Amino acid sequence: MARRSLQGLNDPVDGASLAFFRIVFGLALLWEVLRQFFHGWIARDYADPQFHFAYFNLDWLRPWPDPFTHLHFALLGGLAIGIVLGFHYRFCAALFFVGYTTLFLWEKATYQNHHYLICLVALLMSVVPAHRVAALDARREPRPDPFVPRWALWLLRFQIAIPYVFGGIAKLGGDWLQGQPMRMWLAERTDFPLFGRFFEEPWMVDLFVWGGLLFDLAIVPLMLLPRTRGLAFAVAVAFHLINDRLFAIGVFPWLMIAGTTLFFEPDWPRRILSRRRGSATPAVTPPSWGRMRALPMSLLVAWVAVQVLVPFRHLLYPGRSDWTEEGRRFSWHMKLRDKRARIHSITIRDAESGETGGVDPRDYLTNRQITQMCMHPEMIRQFARYVADKAEAAGIRAELRADIRVSLNGRPYRAIVDPQIDLAAVHPGWGSEEWILSLSAPLPAR
Repeated sequence: MARRSLQGLNDPVDGASLAFFRIVFGLALLWEVLRQFFHGWIARDYADPQFHFAYFNLDWLRPWPDPFTHLHFALLGGLAIGIVLGFHYRFCAALFFVGYTTLFLWEKATYQNHHYLICLVALLMSVVPAHRVAALDARREPRPDPFVPRWALWLLRFQIAIPYVFGGIAKLGGDWLQGQPMRMWLAERTDFPLFGRFFEEPWMVDLFVWGGLLFDLAIVPLMLLPRTRGLAFAVAVAFHLINDRLFAIGVFPWLMIAGTTLFFEPDWPRRILSRRRGSATPAVTPPSWGRMRALPMSLLVAWVAVQVLVPFRHLLYPGRSDWTEEGRRFSWHMKLRDKRARIHSITIRDAESGETGGVDPRDYLTNRQITQMCMHPEMIRQFARYVADKAEAAGIRAELRADIRVSLNGRPYRAIVDPQIDLAAVHPGWGSEEWILSLSAPLPAR
Protein backbone atom coordinates (compact mmCIF):
# COMPACT_ATOMS: atom_id res chain seq x y z
CA MET A 1 0.00 0.00 0.00
CA ALA A 2 2.75 2.45 1.04
CA ARG A 3 4.87 1.52 -1.95
CA ARG A 4 1.92 2.03 -4.31
CA SER A 5 1.31 5.47 -2.76
CA LEU A 6 4.96 6.44 -3.23
CA GLN A 7 4.94 5.39 -6.87
CA GLY A 8 1.79 7.48 -7.34
CA LEU A 9 3.90 10.54 -6.59
CA ASN A 10 4.95 10.54 -10.24
CA ASP A 11 1.37 10.76 -11.54
CA PRO A 12 0.61 13.94 -13.52
CA VAL A 13 -1.54 16.67 -12.00
CA ASP A 14 -2.54 20.13 -13.20
CA GLY A 15 0.30 22.65 -12.79
CA ALA A 16 -2.01 25.65 -12.29
CA SER A 17 -1.76 25.86 -8.48
CA LEU A 18 2.01 25.48 -8.67
CA ALA A 19 2.13 28.32 -11.19
CA PHE A 20 0.02 30.53 -8.90
CA PHE A 21 2.40 29.87 -6.02
CA ARG A 22 5.39 30.60 -8.28
CA ILE A 23 3.97 34.00 -9.18
CA VAL A 24 3.09 35.00 -5.61
CA PHE A 25 6.37 33.62 -4.27
CA GLY A 26 8.30 35.66 -6.83
CA LEU A 27 6.33 38.79 -5.95
CA ALA A 28 7.04 38.20 -2.24
CA LEU A 29 10.74 37.89 -3.02
CA LEU A 30 10.67 41.10 -5.03
CA TRP A 31 8.88 42.89 -2.19
CA GLU A 32 11.48 41.61 0.28
CA VAL A 33 14.32 42.93 -1.87
CA LEU A 34 12.66 46.31 -2.42
CA ARG A 35 12.10 46.72 1.32
CA GLN A 36 15.82 46.31 1.86
CA PHE A 37 16.46 49.23 -0.50
CA PHE A 38 13.64 51.48 0.72
CA HIS A 39 14.50 51.15 4.42
CA GLY A 40 18.27 51.34 4.01
CA TRP A 41 18.74 47.90 5.55
CA ILE A 42 21.39 46.82 3.04
CA ALA A 43 23.83 49.42 4.33
CA ARG A 44 22.76 49.01 7.97
CA ASP A 45 23.03 45.21 8.10
CA TYR A 46 25.65 44.31 5.48
CA ALA A 47 27.70 47.15 4.02
CA ASP A 48 28.38 49.43 7.01
CA PRO A 49 29.16 47.14 10.00
CA GLN A 50 32.86 46.57 10.61
CA PHE A 51 32.17 43.14 12.13
CA HIS A 52 29.73 40.40 11.11
CA PHE A 53 28.57 37.51 13.28
CA ALA A 54 29.38 34.37 11.33
CA TYR A 55 27.79 30.94 11.42
CA PHE A 56 29.92 28.02 12.60
CA ASN A 57 33.00 27.58 10.37
CA LEU A 58 31.75 30.22 7.92
CA ASP A 59 33.96 33.09 9.10
CA TRP A 60 35.37 33.37 5.58
CA LEU A 61 31.96 34.33 4.15
CA ARG A 62 31.63 38.11 4.22
CA PRO A 63 29.48 40.71 2.39
CA TRP A 64 30.88 42.33 -0.71
CA PRO A 65 32.30 45.82 -0.37
CA ASP A 66 29.81 48.43 -1.49
CA PRO A 67 28.46 49.11 -4.09
CA PHE A 68 28.61 45.38 -4.84
CA THR A 69 26.40 44.55 -1.85
CA HIS A 70 23.65 46.75 -3.29
CA LEU A 71 24.26 45.21 -6.71
CA HIS A 72 23.84 41.75 -5.15
CA PHE A 73 20.37 42.73 -3.93
CA ALA A 74 19.50 44.34 -7.26
CA LEU A 75 20.34 41.10 -9.06
CA LEU A 76 18.13 39.19 -6.62
CA GLY A 77 15.29 41.55 -7.53
CA GLY A 78 15.83 40.82 -11.22
CA LEU A 79 15.84 37.08 -10.55
CA ALA A 80 12.58 37.43 -8.58
CA ILE A 81 10.99 39.08 -11.63
CA GLY A 82 12.22 36.18 -13.75
CA ILE A 83 10.51 33.76 -11.34
CA VAL A 84 7.24 35.70 -11.53
CA LEU A 85 7.27 35.73 -15.33
CA GLY A 86 8.49 32.16 -15.64
CA PHE A 87 11.33 33.41 -17.83
CA HIS A 88 14.31 31.02 -17.76
CA TYR A 89 12.61 29.97 -14.57
CA ARG A 90 14.89 27.18 -13.36
CA PHE A 91 17.99 29.32 -13.87
CA CYS A 92 16.41 32.25 -12.01
CA ALA A 93 15.18 30.11 -9.11
CA ALA A 94 18.51 28.30 -8.71
CA LEU A 95 20.54 31.51 -8.87
CA PHE A 96 18.15 33.23 -6.46
CA PHE A 97 18.62 30.36 -4.00
CA VAL A 98 22.40 30.72 -4.18
CA GLY A 99 22.31 34.51 -3.89
CA TYR A 100 19.74 34.68 -1.09
CA THR A 101 21.35 31.89 0.92
CA THR A 102 24.69 33.67 0.60
CA LEU A 103 23.34 36.89 2.11
CA PHE A 104 21.45 34.84 4.72
CA LEU A 105 24.81 33.45 5.85
CA TRP A 106 26.57 36.82 5.77
CA GLU A 107 25.18 37.97 9.10
CA LYS A 108 23.79 35.86 11.94
CA ALA A 109 22.26 38.91 13.65
CA THR A 110 19.68 39.20 10.83
CA TYR A 111 18.37 35.64 11.24
CA GLN A 112 14.62 35.31 10.82
CA ASN A 113 12.61 32.13 10.36
CA HIS A 114 11.08 33.45 7.16
CA HIS A 115 14.55 34.13 5.68
CA TYR A 116 15.38 30.49 6.33
CA LEU A 117 12.06 29.42 4.80
CA ILE A 118 12.76 31.48 1.68
CA CYS A 119 16.11 29.71 1.26
CA LEU A 120 14.45 26.29 1.51
CA VAL A 121 11.54 27.09 -0.80
CA ALA A 122 13.81 28.77 -3.36
CA LEU A 123 15.87 25.59 -3.54
CA LEU A 124 12.75 23.47 -4.03
CA MET A 125 11.40 25.88 -6.65
CA SER A 126 14.57 25.39 -8.68
CA VAL A 127 13.72 21.68 -8.80
CA VAL A 128 9.95 21.57 -9.32
CA PRO A 129 8.56 22.41 -12.80
CA ALA A 130 6.47 25.44 -11.81
CA HIS A 131 6.93 27.03 -15.24
CA ARG A 132 4.53 24.88 -17.29
CA VAL A 133 1.53 27.15 -16.77
CA ALA A 134 1.29 30.96 -17.00
CA ALA A 135 4.98 31.27 -17.85
CA LEU A 136 6.99 32.71 -20.71
CA ASP A 137 8.96 29.48 -20.80
CA ALA A 138 5.76 27.54 -21.60
CA ARG A 139 4.96 29.87 -24.52
CA ARG A 140 8.22 28.96 -26.18
CA GLU A 141 7.28 25.28 -26.20
CA PRO A 142 5.69 23.97 -29.43
CA ARG A 143 3.45 21.68 -27.37
CA PRO A 144 2.98 23.13 -23.88
CA ASP A 145 2.52 20.50 -21.19
CA PRO A 146 0.35 21.90 -18.34
CA PHE A 147 0.98 18.91 -16.07
CA VAL A 148 3.47 18.46 -13.26
CA PRO A 149 4.35 15.33 -11.28
CA ARG A 150 2.37 14.91 -8.08
CA TRP A 151 5.56 14.82 -6.00
CA ALA A 152 6.34 18.44 -6.96
CA LEU A 153 3.09 19.63 -5.39
CA TRP A 154 3.40 17.44 -2.32
CA LEU A 155 7.01 18.45 -1.75
CA LEU A 156 6.01 22.10 -1.48
CA ARG A 157 2.96 21.25 0.61
CA PHE A 158 5.25 19.41 2.98
CA GLN A 159 7.65 22.34 3.21
CA ILE A 160 4.87 24.81 3.96
CA ALA A 161 3.45 22.41 6.57
CA ILE A 162 6.76 22.24 8.46
CA PRO A 163 6.59 25.75 10.05
CA TYR A 164 2.97 25.16 11.05
CA VAL A 165 3.54 21.75 12.63
CA PHE A 166 6.81 22.46 14.41
CA GLY A 167 5.60 25.91 15.44
CA GLY A 168 2.71 24.14 17.19
CA ILE A 169 4.89 21.44 18.75
CA ALA A 170 7.21 24.10 20.17
CA LYS A 171 4.25 25.78 21.90
CA LEU A 172 3.48 22.62 23.87
CA GLY A 173 6.34 23.28 26.30
CA GLY A 174 8.11 26.16 27.95
CA ASP A 175 6.28 29.31 28.96
CA TRP A 176 3.70 29.45 26.18
CA LEU A 177 0.94 27.58 28.01
CA GLN A 178 1.44 29.89 31.00
CA GLY A 179 0.66 32.86 28.80
CA GLN A 180 4.12 34.26 28.24
CA PRO A 181 5.41 36.05 26.31
CA MET A 182 2.00 36.68 24.71
CA ARG A 183 0.71 38.46 27.81
CA MET A 184 3.61 40.93 27.67
CA TRP A 185 3.20 41.61 23.97
CA LEU A 186 -0.55 42.14 24.09
CA ALA A 187 -0.17 44.56 27.01
CA GLU A 188 2.12 46.64 24.80
CA ARG A 189 -0.36 46.72 21.91
CA THR A 190 -3.60 47.96 23.46
CA ASP A 191 -3.92 50.47 20.60
CA PHE A 192 -4.85 47.61 18.25
CA PRO A 193 -8.09 48.52 16.38
CA LEU A 194 -11.35 47.32 17.96
CA PHE A 195 -9.92 44.58 20.19
CA GLY A 196 -6.91 46.31 21.74
CA ARG A 197 -8.86 47.42 24.80
CA PHE A 198 -9.31 43.77 25.74
CA PHE A 199 -5.66 42.77 25.36
CA GLU A 200 -4.94 42.93 29.09
CA GLU A 201 -7.89 40.69 29.93
CA PRO A 202 -6.93 37.11 30.95
CA TRP A 203 -9.51 35.59 28.61
CA MET A 204 -8.04 37.43 25.64
CA VAL A 205 -4.53 36.25 26.49
CA ASP A 206 -5.84 32.68 26.74
CA LEU A 207 -7.58 33.10 23.39
CA PHE A 208 -4.32 34.04 21.69
CA VAL A 209 -2.30 31.38 23.51
CA TRP A 210 -4.62 28.45 22.87
CA GLY A 211 -5.81 29.76 19.53
CA GLY A 212 -2.24 30.00 18.25
CA LEU A 213 -1.40 26.52 19.49
CA LEU A 214 -4.50 24.86 18.07
CA PHE A 215 -4.19 26.72 14.78
CA ASP A 216 -0.62 25.58 14.20
CA LEU A 217 -1.38 21.96 15.01
CA ALA A 218 -4.73 21.75 13.19
CA ILE A 219 -4.36 23.87 10.06
CA VAL A 220 -2.51 21.28 7.96
CA PRO A 221 -4.93 18.36 8.67
CA LEU A 222 -7.90 20.66 8.10
CA MET A 223 -6.48 21.89 4.78
CA LEU A 224 -5.96 18.31 3.66
CA LEU A 225 -9.65 17.47 4.19
CA PRO A 226 -11.91 18.72 1.37
CA ARG A 227 -14.87 19.39 3.69
CA THR A 228 -12.93 21.69 6.02
CA ARG A 229 -10.51 23.20 3.51
CA GLY A 230 -12.43 26.38 2.70
CA LEU A 231 -13.11 27.35 6.31
CA ALA A 232 -9.56 26.43 7.34
CA PHE A 233 -8.11 28.66 4.64
CA ALA A 234 -10.29 31.58 5.75
CA VAL A 235 -9.05 31.10 9.32
CA ALA A 236 -5.46 30.92 8.06
CA VAL A 237 -5.83 34.20 6.18
CA ALA A 238 -7.31 35.91 9.25
CA PHE A 239 -4.58 34.45 11.47
CA HIS A 240 -1.75 35.70 9.27
CA LEU A 241 -3.30 39.13 8.76
CA ILE A 242 -3.64 39.58 12.53
CA ASN A 243 -0.03 38.48 12.99
CA ASP A 244 1.09 40.95 10.35
CA ARG A 245 -0.76 43.79 12.06
CA LEU A 246 0.37 42.85 15.58
CA PHE A 247 4.00 41.96 15.03
CA ALA A 248 5.07 43.45 11.65
CA ILE A 249 6.93 40.27 10.67
CA GLY A 250 7.61 41.24 7.08
CA VAL A 251 6.85 38.92 4.20
CA PHE A 252 6.23 35.80 6.30
CA PRO A 253 2.40 36.05 6.64
CA TRP A 254 1.96 36.63 2.90
CA LEU A 255 4.34 33.81 2.04
CA MET A 256 2.42 31.41 4.28
CA ILE A 257 -0.96 32.49 2.88
CA ALA A 258 0.33 31.80 -0.64
CA GLY A 259 1.81 28.48 0.46
CA THR A 260 -1.43 27.39 2.09
CA THR A 261 -3.22 27.67 -1.27
CA LEU A 262 -1.15 24.69 -2.42
CA PHE A 263 -3.42 22.46 -0.34
CA PHE A 264 -6.35 23.15 -2.65
CA GLU A 265 -6.96 20.94 -5.68
CA PRO A 266 -4.17 21.43 -8.27
CA ASP A 267 -6.51 22.96 -10.86
CA TRP A 268 -8.22 25.51 -8.60
CA PRO A 269 -6.88 28.63 -10.42
CA ARG A 270 -8.04 27.23 -13.77
CA ARG A 271 -11.52 26.51 -12.43
CA ILE A 272 -11.86 30.02 -10.97
CA LEU A 273 -10.81 31.61 -14.26
CA SER A 274 -13.24 29.38 -16.18
CA ARG A 275 -16.14 30.47 -13.97
CA ARG A 276 -15.32 34.14 -14.44
CA ARG A 277 -15.15 33.70 -18.19
CA GLY A 278 -18.34 31.65 -18.21
CA SER A 279 -16.67 28.68 -19.89
CA ALA A 280 -15.98 25.12 -18.88
CA THR A 281 -12.55 23.97 -17.78
CA PRO A 282 -10.83 22.53 -20.88
CA ALA A 283 -10.35 18.78 -20.78
CA VAL A 284 -6.75 17.73 -21.41
CA THR A 285 -5.57 14.13 -21.34
CA PRO A 286 -2.68 13.79 -18.87
CA PRO A 287 0.45 12.00 -20.06
CA SER A 288 1.73 8.78 -18.52
CA TRP A 289 5.18 9.10 -16.95
CA GLY A 290 5.47 5.70 -15.32
CA ARG A 291 7.11 5.07 -11.99
CA MET A 292 9.38 7.45 -10.14
CA ARG A 293 13.04 6.50 -10.44
CA ALA A 294 15.08 5.34 -7.46
CA LEU A 295 17.45 8.35 -7.25
CA PRO A 296 14.76 11.07 -7.19
CA MET A 297 12.78 9.00 -4.71
CA SER A 298 15.83 8.66 -2.44
CA LEU A 299 16.53 12.39 -2.59
CA LEU A 300 12.90 13.14 -1.77
CA VAL A 301 12.96 10.85 1.27
CA ALA A 302 16.29 12.33 2.41
CA TRP A 303 14.92 15.88 2.19
CA VAL A 304 11.86 14.96 4.22
CA ALA A 305 14.01 13.22 6.85
CA VAL A 306 16.31 16.25 7.26
CA GLN A 307 13.41 18.68 7.57
CA VAL A 308 11.78 16.50 10.23
CA LEU A 309 14.94 15.78 12.26
CA VAL A 310 16.69 19.17 12.30
CA PRO A 311 13.95 20.94 14.33
CA PHE A 312 14.48 18.42 17.14
CA ARG A 313 18.22 18.97 17.49
CA HIS A 314 17.74 21.42 20.39
CA LEU A 315 16.78 18.36 22.48
CA LEU A 316 20.42 17.25 22.31
CA TYR A 317 21.42 20.18 24.54
CA PRO A 318 20.70 20.46 28.27
CA GLY A 319 18.77 23.39 29.65
CA ARG A 320 16.30 25.70 27.98
CA SER A 321 16.99 26.44 24.34
CA ASP A 322 15.08 29.72 24.58
CA TRP A 323 17.68 30.81 27.17
CA THR A 324 20.93 29.26 25.92
CA GLU A 325 19.89 29.47 22.22
CA GLU A 326 21.72 26.17 21.63
CA GLY A 327 20.08 24.31 18.74
CA ARG A 328 17.30 26.88 18.52
CA ARG A 329 17.88 28.25 15.03
CA PHE A 330 16.30 26.31 12.14
CA SER A 331 13.80 24.73 14.58
CA TRP A 332 10.75 26.91 13.86
CA HIS A 333 10.54 28.28 17.41
CA MET A 334 8.56 31.32 16.33
CA LYS A 335 7.42 34.10 18.69
CA LEU A 336 8.01 31.93 21.75
CA ARG A 337 10.29 34.11 23.83
CA ASP A 338 10.85 37.71 24.81
CA LYS A 339 14.38 38.59 25.85
CA ARG A 340 15.45 41.94 27.23
CA ALA A 341 19.07 42.60 28.12
CA ARG A 342 21.23 44.96 30.17
CA ILE A 343 24.96 45.21 29.63
CA HIS A 344 26.46 45.74 33.08
CA SER A 345 30.04 45.57 31.83
CA ILE A 346 32.31 44.21 29.15
CA THR A 347 35.91 44.43 30.31
CA ILE A 348 39.22 43.91 28.57
CA ARG A 349 42.35 42.97 30.53
CA ASP A 350 45.97 42.98 29.44
CA ALA A 351 47.12 39.51 30.49
CA GLU A 352 50.71 40.71 30.94
CA SER A 353 50.33 44.08 32.70
CA GLY A 354 47.02 43.38 34.42
CA GLU A 355 45.64 46.70 33.22
CA THR A 356 41.87 46.63 32.68
CA GLY A 357 39.40 48.81 30.81
CA GLY A 358 35.85 48.89 29.57
CA VAL A 359 34.60 47.94 26.11
CA ASP A 360 31.70 49.80 24.55
CA PRO A 361 30.07 47.52 21.94
CA ARG A 362 28.71 50.62 20.17
CA ASP A 363 32.25 51.28 18.98
CA TYR A 364 32.11 48.04 16.96
CA LEU A 365 28.50 46.98 16.40
CA THR A 366 25.22 48.38 15.15
CA ASN A 367 22.25 48.65 17.51
CA ARG A 368 20.63 45.59 15.92
CA GLN A 369 23.82 43.57 16.33
CA ILE A 370 24.08 44.58 19.99
CA THR A 371 20.48 43.59 20.66
CA GLN A 372 20.91 40.17 19.06
CA MET A 373 24.31 39.59 20.63
CA CYS A 374 22.99 40.10 24.15
CA MET A 375 20.35 37.39 23.61
CA HIS A 376 22.76 34.83 22.12
CA PRO A 377 25.68 33.64 24.27
CA GLU A 378 27.60 32.33 21.27
CA MET A 379 27.46 35.77 19.67
CA ILE A 380 28.81 37.29 22.90
CA ARG A 381 31.75 34.89 22.61
CA GLN A 382 32.28 35.83 18.97
CA PHE A 383 32.35 39.53 19.83
CA ALA A 384 34.83 38.92 22.64
CA ARG A 385 37.11 37.04 20.26
CA TYR A 386 36.89 39.87 17.72
CA VAL A 387 37.84 42.55 20.27
CA ALA A 388 40.69 40.36 21.54
CA ASP A 389 41.99 39.88 18.00
CA LYS A 390 42.05 43.64 17.45
CA ALA A 391 43.92 44.08 20.72
CA GLU A 392 46.41 41.38 19.81
CA ALA A 393 47.00 43.09 16.47
CA ALA A 394 48.12 46.08 18.56
CA GLY A 395 50.48 43.87 20.58
CA ILE A 396 48.22 43.26 23.60
CA ARG A 397 47.37 39.74 24.81
CA ALA A 398 43.80 40.43 25.86
CA GLU A 399 41.24 38.75 28.07
CA LEU A 400 37.54 39.60 27.68
CA ARG A 401 34.84 39.16 30.28
CA ALA A 402 31.18 40.10 30.01
CA ASP A 403 28.52 40.71 32.63
CA ILE A 404 25.29 40.75 30.62
CA ARG A 405 21.95 40.31 32.38
CA VAL A 406 18.92 39.01 30.49
CA SER A 407 15.24 38.78 31.35
CA LEU A 408 13.37 35.90 29.68
CA ASN A 409 9.61 36.31 29.34
CA GLY A 410 9.36 38.74 32.26
CA ARG A 411 11.65 36.90 34.68
CA PRO A 412 14.15 38.83 36.83
CA TYR A 413 17.37 39.73 35.05
CA ARG A 414 20.06 37.06 35.31
CA ALA A 415 23.60 36.74 33.93
CA ILE A 416 23.53 34.71 30.72
CA VAL A 417 27.29 33.99 30.52
CA ASP A 418 29.77 33.42 33.32
CA PRO A 419 31.26 36.87 34.07
CA GLN A 420 34.44 35.23 35.42
CA ILE A 421 35.28 33.37 32.21
CA ASP A 422 37.72 34.78 29.67
CA LEU A 423 35.46 34.55 26.63
CA ALA A 424 38.33 35.28 24.24
CA ALA A 425 39.90 31.96 25.27
CA VAL A 426 36.74 29.92 24.67
CA HIS A 427 36.74 27.81 21.51
CA PRO A 428 33.45 27.03 19.76
CA GLY A 429 32.27 23.46 19.51
CA TRP A 430 29.25 21.31 18.76
CA GLY A 431 28.44 20.38 22.35
CA SER A 432 26.89 22.26 25.24
CA GLU A 433 28.99 25.10 26.63
CA GLU A 434 29.60 25.28 30.39
CA TRP A 435 30.29 29.03 30.30
CA ILE A 436 26.64 29.60 29.35
CA LEU A 437 24.79 29.88 32.65
CA SER A 438 21.58 27.95 33.21
CA LEU A 439 18.23 29.47 34.10
CA SER A 440 16.13 28.15 36.95
CA ALA A 441 13.98 31.18 37.84
CA PRO A 442 10.25 30.53 37.44
CA LEU A 443 7.88 32.90 35.71
CA PRO A 444 6.64 35.70 37.97
CA ALA A 445 3.12 35.33 39.30
CA ARG A 446 0.36 36.94 37.24
